[in-house]
Amino acid sequence: MADRGYESEEDMVKCLEDDIIPHVITDDGKDGYEVEIDYQESVVDASSTESEELKKALNAGVIPDAYKEVISDMEVTDR
Repeated sequence: MADRGYESEEDMVKCLEDDIIPHVITDDGKDGYEVEIDYQESVVDASSTESEELKKALNAGVIPDAYKEVISDMEVTDR
């Protein structure tokens, strides 16, 4: 999705949920992007690379093992 020049939060989340690591050029002065994902409590298998497990992990606030190199931090907060 990032190939089309999109850098929307929704596109990046969809890529991550579908086992695609988006490579998007950051704006000047930025080290990366922050994205917001709706929280859904769930028991997850963080070692799985199946799209459904990746999506469950991300929505549960757990960084999947497959993304440890690209996601530096994840935080669950109330809004």
